[in-house]
Order: sequence, then structure tokens, then C-alpha cells
Amino acid sequence: YWGGLHTEGGLIVRQMRGAGVQATLIDSALIVYERFVAPLSAEEKDEYYAGAQIMSRVLGIEERHIPPSRAAFEEYLDDMLAGEVLTVGASGREVAQ
Repeated sequence: YWGGLHTEGGLIVRQMRGAGVQATLIDSALIVYERFVAPLSAEEKDEYYAGAQIMSRVLGIEERHIPPSRAAFEEYLDDMLAGEVLTVGASGREVAQ
């Protein structure tokens, strides 16, 4: 449950869990940081990922969906991006135009 003024946040968090949005947020944060702040060492990326694992658990993501290491996480992302699970639908194409 997401408390506070916006109780609809609970539904959003539940939908995000099911859609694997956490993985996108983890990856995007690293990309943005390195692009606009500074490059990160492998150790710093590992430390960030360890913190992201904790946040994933706080958000209620099942342990079986949390890769055990940053290397395993990157492999998961590569597989998702190369596979057929993620697709661009008509609405996505429309927004891109």
C-alpha cells in the first residue's frame, strides 16, 4: 500500500511490479548519472545495484525476479531487449512520431 495523499499510487506500484518497470528504472538511473554527472567504476555500479535490490524488495518485487548480481541484472536486460517480450505497439509508434 502506498499511503499519503495519493492513494492511487498503490495501484501504480502494483502495476509497475507486474510490468518489470523497476529494471528500467535501475538501468536508466545509471545511464543518466554517467551521462550527466560522472563515470562510475564497476565497484560503484555494484554498490548502486545492491541498493536497488533493497528497493526492489521494499516495493514488493518477489525475490525470484531480482537478479543476484549486477552482472546477472545486465544479462537479464540484454535478454529482454534482444528477445520478443518487449514490443512497440501502435500507441508507442504514434508517440514516437
